[in-house]
Amino acid sequence: MKLKSIIPFLALTLIALQTIIAQEKISKAGIEEDITILKKNLEELHPDLYLYSPKEEIDNWFSNLNKKLKDSITSFEFYNLLAPLNGIIKNGHTNIAYPRFGDNFHFLPIQLYTYKSAFYIRKSLLKEYNDIEGTQILEINGIAINDIYNRLLKNFTRDGNNLSMPSDNLASLFGLDYTIVYGKQAEYTLTLRNQEGQFQITIPQTLLNTKIIKQFNEGNQSKPLSFEIKNNIARLTFPTFLTETLKEANYKELLEEAFKENKRY
Repeated sequence: MKLKSIIPFLALTLIALQTIIAQEKISKAGIEEDITILKKNLEELHPDLYLYSPKEEIDNWFSNLNKKLKDSITSFEFYNLLAPLNGIIKNGHTNIAYPRFGDNFHFLPIQLYTYKSAFYIRKSLLKEYNDIEGTQILEINGIAINDIYNRLLKNFTRDGNNLSMPSDNLASLFGLDYTIVYGKQAEYTLTLRNQEGQFQITIPQTLLNTKIIKQFNEGNQSKPLSFEIKNNIARLTFPTFLTETLKEANYKELLEEAFKENKRY
């Protein structure tokens, strides 16, 4: 088992995990071989490996990685070991890819957004829980959302120390990443807050199937400009500031309507 899929061009993508997912368990010897090849390919093929992190830091990361290896691990455990490399290299064109989820992957079905350092439910992927959209999320299974978010953020690629892109990606893919790192559970206890105060709900896991993937894709299709109010929280979104695109979306008219609607609340 060898990793041969390091692509030597600007949009360098590490698809290490995609070549081994068929195996339920990966032997320690196989992991060590893959890590050695991965490091060698990065050093030989990456156009600017040490742009944001010095060679010593990356070498130390790989050295510490080898110390964490067990006798055998699953593909998701392997991903959890490798993914923090995204936050070490800090090159937006280099990415440790997700494992293949297969036909029986269940996950926490929510997406988030951030506002003034707080976290809110952007979307529930289960229609029967749509009423939690727009509420502030404080904890999941007793763990503070800030701690969870900061831990997961380390796994996302970024350009240098700019966290805008990884933060947006994590917010959209939050439920998937939470489940990969913290593990699958039959249900999750969310501690939320709305205008009436703090409360808890239990939300079940859901299967990652074609219907759910379609919801992800629809949610990621940016509109030129959008406005919505849920649970008394107004959100005005500008995915772009390109003048021509905004004009095509009749942005002035939409802004006027948005502020009129907001005043009614």
